[in-house]
Amino acid sequence: MGVSNNISGVPISTQWDPKGHFYPVQIAQFGLSHFSKNFTEPPPSVALLENGVRSQHGSWVASSKLKASYSRLRDDETEGHVFEFRTSVGYAMKQEVIAARPVILFVKA
Repeated sequence: MGVSNNISGVPISTQWDPKGHFYPVQIAQFGLSHFSKNFTEPPPSVALLENGVRSQHGSWVASSKLKASYSRLRDDETEGHVFEFRTSVGYAMKQEVIAARPVILFVKA
């Protein structure tokens, strides 16, 4: 960033042009360059592991050594389904399925 414009008091940036331009233009150019990445780069890849709707719970395997288990429950608070994971070490993990976006929560059992 360079000097201020004496008339308006707005900072002038000399980063790309020695004559300078208003700093808000630099901010706009930065924003547009990041916004345009959505058009020039491929969309992110999404791998859905479990959406909580099917009766089969994927290919998850509960360990018999750790006495681990999981179950699909109805959660009234979120008005959706929850996968609850339990292990012998005293921790449980809940995976809430909200609008097909799994959210994993760790809770003390």
